[in-house]
Amino acid sequence: METRRLARTELASCIDPIAEPSLVGPTPWLDELQAAVEEAASGRDGSSPHSQSIWRPLDGFAEAAVGIPTGNYLSDKRLPYHRPMALTSNRSESVAPGMDYEDSRCFLFDYDAEPGSIPDPHGCGLFRRSFSRLKALRQCIVGELESSEKWLQYRRLASGGEPAEDEVEIAKQIREVIGRYINPTILDANSRADEMVKYVAFKDWSSLESGIIGLVNRKIAETISEFALEPQTVDQVRVKCFMVEEDSYSTLHGEAKVLKRALPCQSLMWDTTEVSGLPHKPMSNGPSNYDQRLRAPASVRADFTETPPVCGRIAVALMQRPITRAAKGYSPTTCLVGMMSWKGCMSLSTFNCICAEKCWVSALKQACHLGTGCCGDYAKIRRYNSIWASTPAL
Repeated sequence: METRRLARTELASCIDPIAEPSLVGPTPWLDELQAAVEEAASGRDGSSPHSQSIWRPLDGFAEAAVGIPTGNYLSDKRLPYHRPMALTSNRSESVAPGMDYEDSRCFLFDYDAEPGSIPDPHGCGLFRRSFSRLKALRQCIVGELESSEKWLQYRRLASGGEPAEDEVEIAKQIREVIGRYINPTILDANSRADEMVKYVAFKDWSSLESGIIGLVNRKIAETISEFALEPQTVDQVRVKCFMVEEDSYSTLHGEAKVLKRALPCQSLMWDTTEVSGLPHKPMSNGPSNYDQRLRAPASVRADFTETPPVCGRIAVALMQRPITRAAKGYSPTTCLVGMMSWKGCMSLSTFNCICAEKCWVSALKQACHLGTGCCGDYAKIRRYNSIWASTPAL
């Protein structure tokens, strides 16, 4: 029953956010899904983009306690690995000017092209009605950030720029925040926009008769960088980008409601999706896992060569809500032992990156039940239950 609800709400809204989710009645989105996955599964060869599980050592935790040589050994051989989910094996290498990392394939896809008229090897087209809106939303937010003096100051100082005399204290505060966590917290405009979308997406607005403007402003302003934007920039992002001008859900512009339904689909757009560590909240974009400046960048743990990227994206839509809404929040010790059943994934009370990755693999089985084009690696997925990184990639 829970799987049916997630499919008819979370997944259906990513395929068609224009339609109000319904637990009963016709499922035209399912016909679109089945056609898309069958098309993606046809004509594949060994070089076709596909989904992967990737692992990397969690450097910094053991090293802080026992020193670098021993800590590196423990990170490599004894401690659980960080587990992102690569939705496409053929990641984008395009880094936009002023950005720190590569953008994702589905943010570069041409959603104005006639459906089916251009290649779609990365599985973006099925979700064009939500992804096109999210792409435009991010472009709008980035534009507003680039017009913000406070944001430009943050980027200059966070990137190591020399502070002016009256900026010394601000620069010190920025560096303190950056140095506080093992996980990276320096944001570029794309990642700051993604952060806004994630936070604005979290709370359901449909029952709110007032307070939406204040709620959205708070979520836009909230940031792991702890660096505040100008109030006018926050207002501009809310009005121009999120299209929120009314305080009650019932009086919101129709397109604002459609966009709100599409917001949780952002994590499906990324080439690599992950549950990162503190201070990040799930889900997060994961290009930094491949950063060659890391001692040990991510490597492939399970290569699902017969699972098209569209199936990986479908699986994220099915599994992410139980992760992000786990009642007791983050726990570093959850999900370490054994495989995760789909039933177990639906009843999580805590989460971490291992829960997310195992539940994503379990959700790939559910994607197979929705469309046979997602069944190519079913046997491999069924036995995916390893714990440690010492075994070779599947």
